Amino acid sequence: MNQDNAAAASSGSSAAVSCALQVSGRGAVKALDLTGSVFRHKDDKKGQQDSLRYYLEAQLGYFSPWPDTSNSQYQSHCDSASAWLIYHPLYTSYLEIVMDWKDSRTYTNIKWNVHQAFGCPKTAEEMACLSMWGNCVGHPYMQQVRGEFHDFSNILDLSPLHAQLFSHLNTLAANIDLVLAPDATYHTAALDGKPFECLDAFYVVQMMAWDSQTYPHLHSLLPAFLKGATETLLRFTTKFLPDGAIARSTPAQRELACMETTNNANEGALDTYHVAVHCAPTMTTVQFNARLKYHKNQTGSYMKRFLNVRSCKYLHRKARKIDTQNIDKKQWLAHVEHEHKLVVKHQEDDQWKRQKREIMAAKLTAVVPCLTNAEIAKMKVAKIDLQIHWH
Repeated sequence: MNQDNAAAASSGSSAAVSCALQVSGRGAVKALDLTGSVFRHKDDKKGQQDSLRYYLEAQLGYFSPWPDTSNSQYQSHCDSASAWLIYHPLYTSYLEIVMDWKDSRTYTNIKWNVHQAFGCPKTAEEMACLSMWGNCVGHPYMQQVRGEFHDFSNILDLSPLHAQLFSHLNTLAANIDLVLAPDATYHTAALDGKPFECLDAFYVVQMMAWDSQTYPHLHSLLPAFLKGATETLLRFTTKFLPDGAIARSTPAQRELACMETTNNANEGALDTYHVAVHCAPTMTTVQFNARLKYHKNQTGSYMKRFLNVRSCKYLHRKARKIDTQNIDKKQWLAHVEHEHKLVVKHQEDDQWKRQKREIMAAKLTAVVPCLTNAEIAKMKVAKIDLQIHWH
């Protein structure tokens, strides 16, 4: 529970406790989100990332940052679950040290939630599922899609990979010993049959599987997790099904409609823009685009080699003319105007719906119910519908 819900739950009212529990998040993913906010906040002015780094380096002898769950990067929650399992004692002791730093010797609500989650065996079982997903499925799949030596450069060619993925998931769900048995190896557990991304986490989950008294649900939880993930992935990959348009297309057709397997180019440009605006808050989009194209196209080298003084003067005049056009300001004003039109349209739609409801209410008020077969047999469809609405 967050701070407000925790206060409501402590009030003693059973209704308040029930409501606070109902609206509060739970489970491993929620725990990882909270831990990411404490250990590696996306705002570098918040969180404990620096002091945690120093603490882990002192304990381990190397830097092991918390995965970037606060920014929701690919595989970050699976990697965090692995880190959770491997360094569990260190994180727990660190949270206790943070509490002892304070004069009050108390946890904040979020740190208390994280500390409690670290001591919860059921949460650890969910962490094991996330960690094994990353080792056996997530990382091998993403290596094929976006890794350095991936086999696919066209998203339309991913149908065979998805068929292999679903076959592997069904095999693991049907025989979970391929993952949890003492003799399990990456040859059968991993999607690509290659070594695990995080071998230490795999061994931790193996030890948990043997401790059935502390972790009694792991052998049933992991197959259920895989089946649920399979159902969700089917919804995301319907376009790649064997009877779909992509599967029926020829290699030549897929080549004509070639698309990247990831959105990295757009995400990279957006991140570049985010950093640039952070450094220069008043910079316009036109200015940013001009600077980016200048560096990307090596415009400076071209100008030094081919442009003379006259050409440079022309470019200066052209740049000043573009500056006077206030392109960004016009776009902002157009955006505001569009939002205003949208609000007016929604208000008109609401008024029309309200009038429609009032007309229907007036019609229903005037309805005389027909209760005999003889009356109903004489009615037409419109009157029948009206009678049904009345009833």
